[in-house]
Amino acid sequence: MLPSNFRCCGLYSPHSRSESDADDNGGRASQRPRTHTGATPGTAPEAAESTESVDGAAGGHGAASSDPEPAAAGQADAVVDDGRTTPVQDHAGFLEKVRMSGSPTRVYGNRVSTSFHFANYRGGAPCLVDKSLVCKGFWDVEDIAIRICLPRRSGKTYNLTQLLLFFSMSPELNRLASVPNSVLSSSGLDESAVFKMSVADLCRKKREFLFKDSLLQTLHPEFFEQHFMKYPVIHITLKGCRGTTYVGFLKRLCESFANAARQWLKDNMVTEASVSDTARDSLARLKKTLEHCDTIRHMDESRLSGQDGLAQTLFEDLSELVYDQFGQYILLVDEYDMPFIDIRLANWSEADKQAARATLESLFQSMDNLYMRKSLLIGVFEVQMAGMGSGANSIVDIRLIPTLEKDIRNSITRASVPHSRGGMDALTDAFWFNEAEVELLVVSSIGQYLHTAEDKAVVLRTIREWYDGYCIGRFRGKYIPWSVISYVQDLRSILNDCTPSRSAQGMLVDGATLAADANLAATNYWVSTGTTRLIDAYIKQYPVPIIRLMTRLIYEFEAHIRRPAELQDLADMDDASDLRVLLVSTALDVTEHFGREFAEAKFLSLCLYGGYLTRRAINTVCIPNREVFTVWRELFGHATVGENTTSQLRTVRRGILLEELWAGKTDLLHELIRSSHSALAGHNHFKERDYADHASSLLLAAAAFGALTYPDSYAVSMADVTLTREAPAGSGRCDCLLRLYSTRGKANEFGVIIEFKLIPMSMRDDIKRNLGGDASDEDINIAFNRRCTEFATSGLNQITDKDYATVLNAGCLERMHIGMAIGNNAVCTATKLFRRQNASNAEWTVVDKLK
Repeated sequence: MLPSNFRCCGLYSPHSRSESDADDNGGRASQRPRTHTGATPGTAPEAAESTESVDGAAGGHGAASSDPEPAAAGQADAVVDDGRTTPVQDHAGFLEKVRMSGSPTRVYGNRVSTSFHFANYRGGAPCLVDKSLVCKGFWDVEDIAIRICLPRRSGKTYNLTQLLLFFSMSPELNRLASVPNSVLSSSGLDESAVFKMSVADLCRKKREFLFKDSLLQTLHPEFFEQHFMKYPVIHITLKGCRGTTYVGFLKRLCESFANAARQWLKDNMVTEASVSDTARDSLARLKKTLEHCDTIRHMDESRLSGQDGLAQTLFEDLSELVYDQFGQYILLVDEYDMPFIDIRLANWSEADKQAARATLESLFQSMDNLYMRKSLLIGVFEVQMAGMGSGANSIVDIRLIPTLEKDIRNSITRASVPHSRGGMDALTDAFWFNEAEVELLVVSSIGQYLHTAEDKAVVLRTIREWYDGYCIGRFRGKYIPWSVISYVQDLRSILNDCTPSRSAQGMLVDGATLAADANLAATNYWVSTGTTRLIDAYIKQYPVPIIRLMTRLIYEFEAHIRRPAELQDLADMDDASDLRVLLVSTALDVTEHFGREFAEAKFLSLCLYGGYLTRRAINTVCIPNREVFTVWRELFGHATVGENTTSQLRTVRRGILLEELWAGKTDLLHELIRSSHSALAGHNHFKERDYADHASSLLLAAAAFGALTYPDSYAVSMADVTLTREAPAGSGRCDCLLRLYSTRGKANEFGVIIEFKLIPMSMRDDIKRNLGGDASDEDINIAFNRRCTEFATSGLNQITDKDYATVLNAGCLERMHIGMAIGNNAVCTATKLFRRQNASNAEWTVVDKLK
């Protein structure tokens, strides 16, 4: 076993995070201050170098040890392959929980932290999840060129680093800086021997230490011995290639490859004296190209031209040198898609963008050569590249979405279902957390607070509701590592903060209190680590169809979480539901421009790759969990009422708009509608139905943020408000029907009937023309407002004349008619309130207010 103060067998550890104020449970974060032990409140954990990492977490249906405290030294249990969770104790008394059947799972330590990373030493007993089987999975996949595209914080960069430290024959000294020499002394080497070691030997010992007793070494010792530190590896990251101009982009791109080449030369101590005869010419060419890169790095961008192929030349020279010196190499490329996305969003000419894309395609084509043994490209989006995969090697994509119905039906969700412990299963299971890992993490980290099986179930249910729902390969039920570890960390702080006062009163954490604490810790973690800029760009370009699509997604999610838990599995999804969102294609080109018409499949694919949607069945997508639901609610608010109004809605008093309607007022409704339809006001081609749809969406946004919730209600849901739109037009029904709660209680209905009338875009100009050139602005405004009132009144009268109120339920005791004139940057309403004493055909009476 490892020494007591360190363990790192494949744990991701998300970076430092910022606190999110988003709250899906109606402001519960204000119920009690969030306190964090061991750190100043409000400060983020220390950030690490890696842009992707994962901390340990667990979740599953197999049994787990409920004993949170370590046994006495020397009382270790044996590791058995019987499906149980087995606590194994190292010589220092720290528990290591292992489950060897099903998906092999190992969690070590008992203190979660978002600042731990692979090969990132901090001391203590961090709670880590072993992901080392990714190495065998990568090697076992027969395809030479592999591409994995997953959302951020799913463990991509972490696993790429783990592959580098396992396979690379180079010392990789710069990646071991945080591992002190003292760990080798604690492993049995005396200090003098460590001090006399060469750099290569010292790095090798540290890397052996990092993989000691890992699942990879335990389950596959022959593979470990055969492949550990045996291959040349070229590692390139393309994250920092953004430039304000095309020439600036080329400079950043060349710097990325030049840095990789310099690092490789330094790590392998390749010089003219040490290089083999066959590689001497290759080294000379590479050094000459690097000298040229140094020259242009200090040149003004205006003086640079003809450097389009320099990055490609750098890679080809490095590739040839590595092959000539050591043979076929492994190529690891991190964030390969970032340059393509930066080009798509750059404010360049179309000619420059086309030239940049051509440069990248040629570069990736040069990577596809016979010098390469295996390669792995990591990113978020599947960029269509004409070069890579069309030459010597065909590229295989490992997706977060199963492509066949049988993969959906046979997908792995529980630890009781074994996989091969190698090959594609081991590779794909290394990303995100599975249920077994989440469960073991919870037991390891906060087991001392969980006194019964139901206590643990409460925490696991909360984690599942908020952070579960993703797929990769044939695995589903995957959890967001960053969110899970952040949640467990915060919950541990909350429980630790409260326990002393409860203990002083002779109290234990009871089930109700634990449930409240579990809900309190649940908030947005992953979503606060990135932006939705590509999705925002789509919404800005196609607001109306995307608002309709978001409405369906939100309603479907709310309907899904109201199903019994046993019916929420993906395979049990009712594909005949009217709320389902179909995905007819997963093709996506993030480099292409927006078309004239909204392409729903492309937008859904964008959201799918970004982690904002997941696959529920073979041809349907959905919101994966409650954390991501809060993002869609926010986007929905931005699209309908704007960012400022959304911020206001987020803080409004519960039921404020409902109370205003009860009082027969529409002031707040006016304000919200103006914000809502301003996005459409400048488009003359929009029709009355577009404005009506937009205004209806506004009401749903208000409901989503609680403005139409019953004042005394705790829960907030868009589904609490039933909104019906006329479909098709001219069908003899009202434009919009809202079914809200009555002043007499939730058992009774308050119906709101709205009839929209479009204010023509030309009406103000027509009035000005009719009044003559001498008309003042005041006269024009008076005439315009009078005309808007006439439109609104005609809508109000239409509700009565066509007897739209007959659609209201028998239990409706109160109703409101609203004629709404909308358009031309104006909103005008005419209203009437009605009440009856009972539902048995009592007469309706006009009243001034209901409450």
